Amino acid sequence: SADRSYGGWTSSSSSVGTTIPACLANPRRGRRKAPPKKGFGADPTPPPVQEKPTPSTNKRIYSLPGLYDLAFGYRSYEEEVDFLIGQHERIHGGTPPARTLELAAGPARHTIAALESGLVKHGIALDNSPEMVEYGRETAQFELDVDTLERFKYVKDDMTKFELPESDLPVDSTWILLGSLQHLTENDQVIACFQSIHKALSDGGTLIVELPHPRETFTLVECTRNGWEVPLEDEDGNESGELKIIWGDDNDDFDPIRQVRQFTVSMEVVG
Repeated sequence: SADRSYGGWTSSSSSVGTTIPACLANPRRGRRKAPPKKGFGADPTPPPVQEKPTPSTNKRIYSLPGLYDLAFGYRSYEEEVDFLIGQHERIHGGTPPARTLELAAGPARHTIAALESGLVKHGIALDNSPEMVEYGRETAQFELDVDTLERFKYVKDDMTKFELPESDLPVDSTWILLGSLQHLTENDQVIACFQSIHKALSDGGTLIVELPHPRETFTLVECTRNGWEVPLEDEDGNESGELKIIWGDDNDDFDPIRQVRQFTVSMEVVG
C-alpha cells in the first residue's frame, strides 16, 4: 500500500489480484460489515482522497473512478438529494432549485439523482479529475433518459477558480459533498472557492456543504477505526472477490496548531 497526503488527511491504497472486475461500474451492489445509516447520517463522512500511485497498479485512486464509486455506493443518493432540495425549498417557499452545481463531484451521483427526481431541471457537475469527469459522463448516459441527459453537464475545472459560461448561469443551489471541501487546506483556497460560487449563484441561492462533525478532527484521542466490504461480481453476476475499505489507523496524527488531522484510508481488491 502507499500513503497519500491530502487536505490534512492521509490515504493508503493497495490492490490485490489480477483484474478489477467490470462490475466496478455498478456501485449499488455494495454491503458494509454493519448496516449503514441512510442519507447524511451515514458514518463515516469520507475525507477526500488525494492521489498518489499505488505500487501494485501504478494508478491513482481517482484514476479508478469505478473503484471509488463502488466503495461509497452504500450511500442513499436519492435520500440525500431529497434533503438537499428540501433545504433549498425551506427558504424559498417550497420552490426547488431549477439549476444545481455539484463541486468536486466525482462520479456525479448526486447531480444524476437530482435530475432523476424531476425537480431539478439542469444539473452541472464539476471536478478536476479527467477520469472522474469521463466516468461521470458515461454514468449519466447509462442512468438518464435522452431528454434528461441533455440537461446534464460535467465540467472539468478547479473548484477554487471556476467560471461557468453565461448559458449555465445563474445556479440556484451549489453542493460540496462527501467532505470534499477538505481538499482546500489554506484559507485563501476556501475564500477563492466561495467567491467563485458567489459569482455563479442566483440572488438568494444556497450553498450546502457536507463535512464531518468537528469531533472527528479536534478530538485528541485516536480516531475511530471503521470498515466495510463490497462484494464484486463478474459480467455473469457471479461473485468474483470483494473490495475491502478500512477507515482510520491507530497511528493517525492530529496537528492542533494547523488544525489538520492525518487520516488513513485503505482500499484492497481481493479476488
